[in-house]
Amino acid sequence: MHFKPVIIYNFLQSARLLGRCSGFVQETLCPGLLPNEKNIQAHLENSLMLATALVPELGYDKAAVIAKKAHAEGITLEQAVCDLKYLTRDEFRKLVDPSAMTRPFKTKNKKGRGLCWKMSRCSKAIHSKSDRNPH
Repeated sequence: MHFKPVIIYNFLQSARLLGRCSGFVQETLCPGLLPNEKNIQAHLENSLMLATALVPELGYDKAAVIAKKAHAEGITLEQAVCDLKYLTRDEFRKLVDPSAMTRPFKTKNKKGRGLCWKMSRCSKAIHSKSDRNPH
C-alpha cells in the first residue's frame, strides 16, 4: 500500500517523457510522410482477418475453411469464397466492408433520443454466440 505514491509518480514521469518524445518524432520524422494507399489496399484485400465478417452469414466453420484455403493457396478471401461457391462476388463485397468493421457506428439509444455507440453486426453476432456457448 505504501508504494502507490511512488508508482503513480513513476507512471506520470513516464507519460510526460512519452508525450515529449511523440512530439519530437512528429516534428522530425513525419513531415512529408505519406501513406502508400495502393499498398495499403493490397494488404487490406489480402487480410485473412476479414473472414470474421463472414461468420454471421456462413458460420464459423465455413469462414475458417475460407480463410485456410485463401492462406494455403495465396489467394484473396473473395477468390476463396467464389471457388468454394459459398457466395457470389457481389454477396461477398456486400458482407465484407472493412471500413464498417473498423469503427463503431452511432445509433439512437433505447429511449429514442441521443446517440450511443453500437457494435458492428459482425462483432455483435460473435459476442452473442460466445455468450451462449461458454467454453
